[in-house]
Amino acid sequence: MKRLLLLVTVLLTTMGGSCQSPPPSGNNANYGANGNLNANQELPVPVEKNVNIVINTDSSNSGKCVIADPGETYLSKMNKDKIKWCITNNCTAAVGGTVTISDFKDKSNASKKNPFGDGSAADNAFDITQPEYDCKKKTKDAASGETGVHYKYTIKIKADGTEKGSLDPEVEVGN
Repeated sequence: MKRLLLLVTVLLTTMGGSCQSPPPSGNNANYGANGNLNANQELPVPVEKNVNIVINTDSSNSGKCVIADPGETYLSKMNKDKIKWCITNNCTAAVGGTVTISDFKDKSNASKKNPFGDGSAADNAFDITQPEYDCKKKTKDAASGETGVHYKYTIKIKADGTEKGSLDPEVEVGN
């Protein structure tokens, strides 16, 4: 009886191992993994990216203003980053005027439009009623569906019907 029981145990053990499904073909590193490894990952938090536009008096050109280069800004659409325009006016020639952020152009495709807000110049315009040392802010989503785009744009200051200064920095909308 012991021999019969031993024979049945050996047969069941060898047959049980042969009933497992074969490993998948290819290089699946997750084969046999238990659970969802992505379950505890946190979603990215949207970040407001400041673009500080500082307007100063042009000491070499009376009645004109100089815009300090805000540098290039990178926005991640995957993280749902937003751009935050921050205008600080230190130029008396700009008082009573408007700062407009417009004329967005992709370096490789000039037909692409302003990717922020509703795309209009008025949506990214700031009235300058007095010298302001605290920034005037507007926060905008990157509305464009495209990523990996380098936009060149223009910052213009107009007061009393004349241009007081301009600058052409860049912003990149990435993944």
